Amino acid sequence: MSVGIVGYGVYIPKYRLKREEISKVWGGRAPGINEKSVVGFDEDATTMAVAAAQDAIAHAGVAPSEVGALYVGSVSSPYISKSMAVIIAEALGMSQSASIADFAGSTRSSTIALRSCMDFLEAGKGKYGLVIGTDWQLGMPGDSLEHSLGAGAAACLLGSDGKIAEFEDSYSLSTSFTGTWRSDGDQFVNRYDDPRYERFAGYSKIIVDTGKGFFKKTGKTGSDFQYAAFTQPDAQSPASAAKKLGIKSVKMPSSIVSPLCGDTGSSSPFLELAAALDQAEPGERILLASYGSGAGSDAFSLLVSEDINAKRGKAAPVQHYLENKQYIDYCTYQKTIGLLKVKGLPEPMSAIVTQPSGEREKDYELKLKALECKGCGSLNFPKRHYCIDCRGEEFKEVPLPRRGNIITFNFQYVVAVSPEQAPIPICTAKMEGAKGQYGGNVSSMMTDCKPEDVTVGGKVELIFRRCGQELGLVRYGYKFRPVKE
Repeated sequence: MSVGIVGYGVYIPKYRLKREEISKVWGGRAPGINEKSVVGFDEDATTMAVAAAQDAIAHAGVAPSEVGALYVGSVSSPYISKSMAVIIAEALGMSQSASIADFAGSTRSSTIALRSCMDFLEAGKGKYGLVIGTDWQLGMPGDSLEHSLGAGAAACLLGSDGKIAEFEDSYSLSTSFTGTWRSDGDQFVNRYDDPRYERFAGYSKIIVDTGKGFFKKTGKTGSDFQYAAFTQPDAQSPASAAKKLGIKSVKMPSSIVSPLCGDTGSSSPFLELAAALDQAEPGERILLASYGSGAGSDAFSLLVSEDINAKRGKAAPVQHYLENKQYIDYCTYQKTIGLLKVKGLPEPMSAIVTQPSGEREKDYELKLKALECKGCGSLNFPKRHYCIDCRGEEFKEVPLPRRGNIITFNFQYVVAVSPEQAPIPICTAKMEGAKGQYGGNVSSMMTDCKPEDVTVGGKVELIFRRCGQELGLVRYGYKFRPVKE
């Protein structure tokens, strides 16, 4: 059974930090990186992965319950001993019997996850499999890595029916050559003092050796490829590696996106792949190659199919996320990623979610299930024992609509969680299609907006975000974000 990509999606946070902002404080720069993407205060590798995966599933036009495997590659999971992939699967609404796994250890993890997902499908164990690369890493303040390390996620839904690009062959090369690393307990990525040696003896040599090994195995040459989707630690290195491999297509530079978002780690090769697929025509080939310091590289050949044009426009292209941005200064950056903090109020004990209640409410908080009253049709959310409109006691479980319109709002100036971000907008929205006087009214915090952006009647959507941290556990849930018309 031939396996290919049937849908893909990406996510790049809207916040950007220009290299000039870092240089004002520390000097220095990163070659070819003009600005980098920065996670919001309520974002992390998990929330970005969910956003990218939702786009990939929508692009493919399949139901989450049809996806039989989910493999996630990342070096920035919020946990050492807890699965990030399972949280993502629950937020997506996947079956509990799906094959789910986390891959880590290096930024090569995403393509190792890809290879594993291909094996799963080729063995006939499922119809669809989802692969995600997601990362946000931090460089030490003042270090060149602070200039270059960005944030982002990219997802590919694999299958054999409706392929927009088919995998032809692959090749792997493993080596312990180390240029960057992060040890247990370290917050920042470390590196040797000579980044040039890392680029030329590490990244460039390993990517080129992997490409040459792939060409020797398959009989192909660089001239067979119109695009190279390589891990991009900067803008210069992938272009140089592609040139050494004989990939001289004029279309090649259009898949280089790192100057506008930085090095996005495990998601980088998939992000570049998505940028290539956004433009590729049937019959064109893409060489996908990852790089992980201390791990090696994987290379894959993809042949674009006739079905790609039929699916264009069903998911936001990479360019949309590159253009949807808000610049921040260095001080705001430090506050946003949690390096500058103010003392907040202690959380009241009533806010602590107990283990039984957390498990009991999981379907409603993570999967956005709602209850529709069998008597009056009113939509009840969160879970209630009595209908908010008619006091009926019989319900059927239905999905909660993701979009609505604001009916009232307020601003919270005193907050226990992330007080640096105050004032925080909180709104109540009437969800689309909801029946009843009070049914379908959902209240939540807002994110990715300024106070002046919040208006009665404004359209909003629910997105998956961090909602606090208790006893070392991240609480995930949904917040409202304004929808741009």
